[in-house]
Amino acid sequence: MQDSTVKRLVALNQAFYDGFAADFAESRTKLHDGIQRSLDLLIQVDCRKNLLDVGCGSARVGLALKDPPYADHQVAYTGLDFSKDLASSIEKPKQFVQADLTQKGWSNNLNHNGTGYDAIVSFSVLHHIPGRALQRNFLKECAELMTPDGKLIISLWQLLHVPRLTKKIRPWSEIGLSDQDVDSGDLLVDWKRGGSGLRYVHQFDEEELRAIAVEADLDPVDVWRSDGATGDMGLYMIFTSKK
Repeated sequence: MQDSTVKRLVALNQAFYDGFAADFAESRTKLHDGIQRSLDLLIQVDCRKNLLDVGCGSARVGLALKDPPYADHQVAYTGLDFSKDLASSIEKPKQFVQADLTQKGWSNNLNHNGTGYDAIVSFSVLHHIPGRALQRNFLKECAELMTPDGKLIISLWQLLHVPRLTKKIRPWSEIGLSDQDVDSGDLLVDWKRGGSGLRYVHQFDEEELRAIAVEADLDPVDVWRSDGATGDMGLYMIFTSKK
């Protein structure tokens, strides 16, 4: 994918999430089953106390952590996103950091005193980052933020087997691109809540995700599918760092 196309897709998604921040937040008030399972594994099973939420959106993870069954674990939560509007629901003393996840060095915006995070989550984020190089860099910076025994859990949308969702896929010509301009698995998806918008999404399969993770010095250790009416509309994977 050419750099000019990458920049166009990044700008498309930034405009979407800035323009539909309130409507998007209203559509994401509850934790998906896969997110609930992720937090249970990290906090109730592994007792991890220092959690970074990369691409936190409306901070639903941070808000969930202040309520049972997680509140008693006293998790130190940091949310990171490019849009302050998306994260407007974060309450003090929970911390929010603004950074563009499509730019190299986004992790430099975090002040973690060199100690790293023993838990990092990134739900429904990586599939909005265009191009293999940026996707690999995103995972690599996550790996570098982890403590030696840290864990990273990410989730990715699985759209193509759900007829209701495939109806949302639009031709690239609507934004002046063609199939040849983008990578295999790249999709243009519409939005019809509070207006009409378009987003870039990449449909990952498990093999592709594992391959990029290995390039980013991450070891995949577990995988499952969850969420949605079909129970498999989200691909979840847990990683440890190779360092």
